[in-house]
Amino acid sequence: MTPWAPVVMFASTAGRPIAIRGGAVIAGLALPAAVLFGPQAVQPSDVARWFDHYTAFRAFLVVAAAVFAVPVLAPGLVAPGTTFCRSLPVARVQWISLTAASALAVQAPVLILFCAGGAVADAGALGCTAAAVALTLAAGLRDVQGIAAAATASIAVVVGMRSTLSAPLAVVMLGLAARVAWIRAPERAARRGNPPKLVRGPPWYALTVVHGLRLLRKDTVTLVCWVSLAVGTGLIAALVVKNRGGVAATSPGMIVLLAATLPLVLVNATTCQRVLDNERRLRWVLDVTGTSRWERHAAAAVAVSAIAVLAAALVGATAALPARWPTQTTARCLLSCTVWGVSLGLLLIALGRRFLRDRPKDVADHTLGAAVLGFTALALVALFGEEAAYAALGLAVVVTLRGCSAKERKDS
Repeated sequence: MTPWAPVVMFASTAGRPIAIRGGAVIAGLALPAAVLFGPQAVQPSDVARWFDHYTAFRAFLVVAAAVFAVPVLAPGLVAPGTTFCRSLPVARVQWISLTAASALAVQAPVLILFCAGGAVADAGALGCTAAAVALTLAAGLRDVQGIAAAATASIAVVVGMRSTLSAPLAVVMLGLAARVAWIRAPERAARRGNPPKLVRGPPWYALTVVHGLRLLRKDTVTLVCWVSLAVGTGLIAALVVKNRGGVAATSPGMIVLLAATLPLVLVNATTCQRVLDNERRLRWVLDVTGTSRWERHAAAAVAVSAIAVLAAALVGATAALPARWPTQTTARCLLSCTVWGVSLGLLLIALGRRFLRDRPKDVADHTLGAAVLGFTALALVALFGEEAAYAALGLAVVVTLRGCSAKERKDS
């Protein structure tokens, strides 16, 4: 076997899914990065300076970089061809080194950003730490050594240890995390084939958990794209507020709602289609277990509202926190965005039950209804400002309750 044979085999087995998903994630981050790091916006040196001075910012970067990398690395660790690689007479250190290198390659945007800002040591520390945390999460939190390695590297970076010390420590911890991930990944893949455990709790709660797991396992890349869209929307809203004279001269809450309306409609419409499709697949189980229509409506509404809350809160936080808006303005913006996202989600789930119930394969009517709702919501925000969000929430609750009771009467 030639010295480069393990590299070629790793690239063709584990590297292929990592490259495909990594390219999708990086492409999704391209638009927010172009807006955030434009000629008149934030510079890489500013990010490096914030990283040196703010503990919360360091923690945020570690978590964000790791979360984005987990769905990229997980398929590569359990790819079918990796079982053959593990059976070959090749030193395990080679596979571990390739795993660590692939995890570090996923952190290329972070490395390039900090190197452009002149903080090479910080780039190494943050990149290796995020890679170690991502590998530990992707392999499953079942090995104490991997958890300890990821936690040690994270604490060293977050507490502000000198980068000349934290960078070598992060490299060592990345090696330990890669070793654990390469060894434990097949166990996690085998556990995926086991029958799922029953969820204890009321039926609507169990069905909500099932909807959430379906979104996390089957639509991971879609969730990452939603996060990128929410971050980009928040950054665009913050730049609009800044260019129009700042918080004192504008209505930041209204601007954020205007910017977030169509992205939130897109996120909620996609979530509704996924949730209703999952409910349709489980209809026979729900009928056998006696799950009522009200509980099915409640589960779908909670699942969609949870995604809407996360997306809306991310938009508001991305717009308000980096620009350091006043605390009262930030809290009001977050509340308005959250209420607006939940309202749109509940209205779209009602539209979905109307249009997708009899013709599940034809989503044209639901898409058209979502578009009409989105532009109507834009007009309402432009006319009435933030008050439109709270009025829409009341309307959404009434429509949801009416839909549940009407369906109960029809079934009875």
